[in-house]
Amino acid sequence: MQETIDRAAAADELPDPADADFIRQLHRDFYVGASEAMLTVPGRGRAYLMTAGEWRSRDEHEVQIGRHLPPSSARAAVFMAYFYARFAFEPKAVMRMTAVGAGRAKRILAMATAHHRFNWIHPFLDGNGRVSRLMSHAMA
Repeated sequence: MQETIDRAAAADELPDPADADFIRQLHRDFYVGASEAMLTVPGRGRAYLMTAGEWRSRDEHEVQIGRHLPPSSARAAVFMAYFYARFAFEPKAVMRMTAVGAGRAKRILAMATAHHRFNWIHPFLDGNGRVSRLMSHAMA
């Protein structure tokens, strides 16, 4: 999948890496060919079949990762909309910024912050770490 991202970037066809449609597509692509067992995620007293590319959205999608409680499943889409508003790249402005060292540093910090925030939101039932690494690769 990284090669696909690299080819799209080289052809100047890479969508904004913070865009919800792009992120959902990464998730779908990651799970292409996955068995039902791979898409089955344990949940509150029972297992759920995850649909690749769909945000957590129902009460039964509530998760806890270690001691972290991500935002409510009912709010995952709202958090991801704000995520896009906060971390969307403006390619031409970013390209002008990267010519200066301080701009490049800001972009690297923004990428790291976006990576952390995405995992903090934990918008998918499973696969968030993998998708966040692909998103960060696309941002780079």
